[in-house]
Amino acid sequence: APSAAAPRWDPHHENMTAFCVERGVSIVDWRCPSGQGGGRLAQSVPSCHRYGCSDMDYNPNRPHVISTGGMDGLVKFWDLRKTDRGPIRILKGHTHWISTVRYNRFHDQLLLSGGTDSLLNLWRVSSISSAPLLELDDDAVGVGPGSYDDLYAPPSPYPSSPCTTTAAAYLDAADVRVAGAEHQEAVLGAAWSASDAWLYASVSYDGQVMVSHVPSREKYKIL
Repeated sequence: APSAAAPRWDPHHENMTAFCVERGVSIVDWRCPSGQGGGRLAQSVPSCHRYGCSDMDYNPNRPHVISTGGMDGLVKFWDLRKTDRGPIRILKGHTHWISTVRYNRFHDQLLLSGGTDSLLNLWRVSSISSAPLLELDDDAVGVGPGSYDDLYAPPSPYPSSPCTTTAAAYLDAADVRVAGAEHQEAVLGAAWSASDAWLYASVSYDGQVMVSHVPSREKYKIL
């Protein structure tokens, strides 16, 4: 049987737990016992990443939205109600496996990703957050505060063009890497402070721990 890793309780549904299994994500509903150990497979996203899915996290404010990190070096975002459409967003900021992805529990615009390339990236992913940035340049054409589906666009990797004249470009402007740190060895894990929304830490294979703050300019955009 395939092994499961990176268990995550769904913060919106107390009986649901997600796991990384091979290249995808499996979600178990513990209300439906099935044999020894209990729990029934409620949903599966079988092919999230090409070489393997290494970590995942739930959006703390938007039910049904998850992020995944893979051995392809990509961070992907999924709407569990519409997985047949593929990921709703893809971020490219690593050159090797991703070992950890973590949402900020206070502001779901912020996400950490760490990898075996020794990088820890801080992302602002506003376009698919619970509070998207809707203030665009005055000369923007055809882009505005439409519905969630209006903002669906073919995913494009970071970095991107600063142009804001199309819906796809709007997504790129809203979803950017806002800070980065480099360890000496592979990043093993990252965590947000439980009490300070702007403080986070990471640890690498050699035991080095880094503690960082969200840049002030990003705080002002969110607040």
